Amino acid sequence: MRAAVLVAPGEIALRDCPTPRPAPGEAEIAVAYVGVCGSDQARFAGRMACRGPVIFGHEFSGRVRSVRTAPQGLAPGQAVAVAPLLNCRTCAVCRAGREHLCASRRLFGTHVDGAMRETVCMPADRVVPLPPHVSLREGALLEPLAVAVHAAELAGPLDGAEVAVLGAGAIGMLIAQVARALGACRVLVIDIKTDRLRLAAHLGFAAANSASADLPAIVLEHTDGRGAGVVFEATGSPAVASHFAGMVTPGGAVVVAGRMHEPARLDLDALLLKEARLLTSRYFTLADFRKALDLQTTGRVATAPLIQAEVPLECLGDNRGGVVMAAAGQVLRLLVAVGGEAPSASGRGEP
Repeated sequence: MRAAVLVAPGEIALRDCPTPRPAPGEAEIAVAYVGVCGSDQARFAGRMACRGPVIFGHEFSGRVRSVRTAPQGLAPGQAVAVAPLLNCRTCAVCRAGREHLCASRRLFGTHVDGAMRETVCMPADRVVPLPPHVSLREGALLEPLAVAVHAAELAGPLDGAEVAVLGAGAIGMLIAQVARALGACRVLVIDIKTDRLRLAAHLGFAAANSASADLPAIVLEHTDGRGAGVVFEATGSPAVASHFAGMVTPGGAVVVAGRMHEPARLDLDALLLKEARLLTSRYFTLADFRKALDLQTTGRVATAPLIQAEVPLECLGDNRGGVVMAAAGQVLRLLVAVGGEAPSASGRGEP
């Protein structure tokens, strides 16, 4: 089978690899679409550690080919999304339902071969059927939606809350939608990119550009001087951390969902004086994944507007991986079509 292999930082190659066969309790999945996220781009660039060579990708959808001795009711041809959680299942953390924090968790597409290949075998309880009205393209974004659900749930009840989301990338845009679906009365999205802010406004959010304005001033202006009850950090910029205390209301919460790869300066005393909670959000649980499917299925969160480019798997061959990664960095989400569905007329072809 064909697979896109991260050979080394800055180098992706299309290779012929053995086709896996499902073990008992596993489902064999014909991969349809794989999303390219910020961590994929960071691993390609060498900013995040990655075992190489390794098959790339972890956000994906597909169709069931076969299932071995699994009770989940999966059937050949079923459209599915997959939660790429590979954990030990036996430690105290896993038994407590926090499998995303398992010390033995293996990162899909980093420690073990990922999804950018024609066939994947996964534990069947990590495979979730998609309803007919959710496309395989949309299903590929169920994983980042689960990340957003996890961050939003950590903040506690959002009913009636005023929320500020820093960063209008894919995760930030999904957090904004999840917060609204969970009852937030006002959601402000802040970024420096006008095209992303236009999309945020199109999705019904207040949108503000921080390129030439002070972050706390923007939040205070949009909350009549109160500050946000919950601030979600989804930029990954260490510089943002110094503004947390100025944006959050007394007794509020700051949830850090963006990966910061450099130390951040944080005024803990200013947060203490407001008795604000500082929370960090890492990945998602299976419960988050199922809740994400419910939000997507019921239409309370829209993932389709985030899909802004699509390329076939073949585009990753002939030393063009850098071109695809650069293109992925210019959009909210680029999909790699491995098996795919019938193509539409826009956003297709080589980047």
